[in-house]
Amino acid sequence: MEVVGESILSAALEVLFGKLASPDLLKFARQEEVIAELEGWKRELRMINEVLDEAEEKQVTKLSVKEWVDDLRDLAYDMEDVLDEFATELLRRRLIADRANQVATTSKVRSLIPTCFTGFNPVGEVKFNIEMGSKIKAITGRLDDISNRKAKLGFNMVPGVEKSAKRFASGAAPTWQRPPTTSLINEPVHGRDEDKKVIIDMLLKDEAGESNFGVIPIVGLGGMGKTTLAQFIYKDDEIVEHFEPRAWVCVSDESDVENLTKKILNAVSPAEIRDGDDFNQVQLKLSKSLAAGKRFLLVLDDVWNIKSYEQWNQLRAPFKSGKGGSKIVVTTRDTNVASLMRADNYHHFLRPLSHDDCWSVFVEHAFESKNVDEHPKLKSIGEKIVQKCSGLPLAAKMVGGLLRSKLQVEAWKRVLDSNIWNTSECGL
Repeated sequence: MEVVGESILSAALEVLFGKLASPDLLKFARQEEVIAELEGWKRELRMINEVLDEAEEKQVTKLSVKEWVDDLRDLAYDMEDVLDEFATELLRRRLIADRANQVATTSKVRSLIPTCFTGFNPVGEVKFNIEMGSKIKAITGRLDDISNRKAKLGFNMVPGVEKSAKRFASGAAPTWQRPPTTSLINEPVHGRDEDKKVIIDMLLKDEAGESNFGVIPIVGLGGMGKTTLAQFIYKDDEIVEHFEPRAWVCVSDESDVENLTKKILNAVSPAEIRDGDDFNQVQLKLSKSLAAGKRFLLVLDDVWNIKSYEQWNQLRAPFKSGKGGSKIVVTTRDTNVASLMRADNYHHFLRPLSHDDCWSVFVEHAFESKNVDEHPKLKSIGEKIVQKCSGLPLAAKMVGGLLRSKLQVEAWKRVLDSNIWNTSECGL
């Protein structure tokens, strides 16, 4: 449900910002003379991102805002498709060039090789440029239209720190630079006892293998409760007793291995951090710190930007110093990330909550200390709202938080009857 929390639209914009920051893609765009258009996309999306929080809240009651959000979501998906086409074409040309170079250096009959094997295909490249130019022009026009409509919708932009504070206080996840998560859990956990048991059993098991550590990925849609489950496990008495050190690192959009290694070292042994340490020194210190303890437990929360085996291979090098039976818990929405970090492809997939558990989450945030039975009309409407949350704990939490100060039946009915529920993507 896109009105709450870590929405599909928020995630889509995160992906776009990441792709638009890719040095390889920008270099290729400059070569193809479309860099100005992509830079323009980035600027417009940043300004749109500033009002996304407010838009996701107002779309519950304003049809014009709902239509704007829907159009923006569709545009974000189409933008991603275009950028993926760029990346695919770049990879295709690189592979052809590499193959041509290999042929050129190994064959004595270079002049007899057809051009289709050497990569020179001007017709194909011209066709790609024409088609891509048309798509970029269409995307830019749609983006301009959305930006113009944004100005007419009268959003109140909440800049900088105020915006982050507003989102964090409401419990919502930001759309671009989200507040970092921590290992602390400040609310009851509903419906995850079995998940907790399965993962703790795996954590306490000494797995045989080449490495001294095992990786357990927790995979699920945004809003499914991956971070909450990891927090639930992290504070368990058996886990606290079994592992030392324990460290929690919120990865989020971090993709630089050196920066991420510094974050991990700071979580494991903050006294070891020194300004000016290079990557080698940081990795050596982390390796030494992990070797000094017993089994370590590291939680890497919200991982989505570690995409290559080389990144993971560099990052994990110090982990091999830990005692056998050490573990890493990874939370991610991306099954590819999970597969990259766990060679045997085991993923612990989180499923939606039962209706009763989802109702418990909703009641906790909507009614707090109030007696639900004293508000039978609200309870009846709330049950129907929870049904539409499709078992997503964050959805129940956010809608409950939205309604917690409203005891008017009309306000609850407006949420229940809102067009926001009509989308087939009524999840996160």
